[in-house]
Amino acid sequence: EHTGFVHDVRYAPSDEYFASVGADGRLFLYDGQTGDLVRQVAASAEDPHKGSVFALAWSPDSRHVATAGGDGTCKIWDVAGDKLVHTVRMADAPAPEHQQVGILWTSAALVSLSLSGDINELSMQEAKPVRVVTGHQRPVTAATMGQQRLYTGSYDGKVCLWDWTAEESRGVAKRVMDAGAQVDAAAAVAAGDQVALACMDGALRFLGGDAAATQTVSLGAGARAVALDKQGTAVVALTNDTLVVVRQGQRTVLTPPDTTSPASALAFCPATNVLAVGFLDTLVRMYTLDASSLAPAGRVISGHTREITALAFSPDGRWLA
Repeated sequence: EHTGFVHDVRYAPSDEYFASVGADGRLFLYDGQTGDLVRQVAASAEDPHKGSVFALAWSPDSRHVATAGGDGTCKIWDVAGDKLVHTVRMADAPAPEHQQVGILWTSAALVSLSLSGDINELSMQEAKPVRVVTGHQRPVTAATMGQQRLYTGSYDGKVCLWDWTAEESRGVAKRVMDAGAQVDAAAAVAAGDQVALACMDGALRFLGGDAAATQTVSLGAGARAVALDKQGTAVVALTNDTLVVVRQGQRTVLTPPDTTSPASALAFCPATNVLAVGFLDTLVRMYTLDASSLAPAGRVISGHTREITALAFSPDGRWLA
């Protein structure tokens, strides 16, 4: 009966019927015992799917079928009444990522899956999803912890915010940026909202209050580490083996005065604002940072037998890992 590929076939929980959907955008109903075609469901519906239908799900009482379409909608069909009864649209202007590629209907919830990886909770009383659960769909390549918030960046440039302030929101992300390039490093102010993100395209991107993008600064090369001072006014980035400080959109190269060893890791102390820098010579050195230069401050830490690859201070600044 379908004029294109069949994408999904599902039996009703009652076993009285089974249904199929496909690339032609149509929904067919069959006798569950004989396999004979019963009819196309709501063949004359005024608002059918516009394109392929990728999945279907029966309601637990076998009265309705929900379908997930490439047009960015999910539709609910009354089987006995042979009519379309509800449409849920993922967006007013659907994009490719809004394509609906999966759907599930249980006694607890009706949920669909978007091509973007978002999971959408649907209701027969709402024209838009009542809840969208999002997250990363590619490997996470950077992470940093701000004030009760975890920021993560991934291989595809997506940046997510994980808010730990409320029990119901823990483990649920909000996508706050598409950086357009892999996020290689991230740093946040422990007691504020500022976040710096270093990306593979050589750009340093910033998020401010409410995780809104504020500015972008070119570093000239990708950075493998970044550190943000406790005021959120200065960012030190490690590009190749060079240290660069960025203030008010301007970047300046920093040269450690006490070593020629290339830098390999860095972190600001949240209590004292001292900058710890790890080097290929296996040592960690402490510096104070003024407008355009570094000054040694405190002891040199030894003990490693290979280059330093990562540094992090405890929240109170007492410990350095």
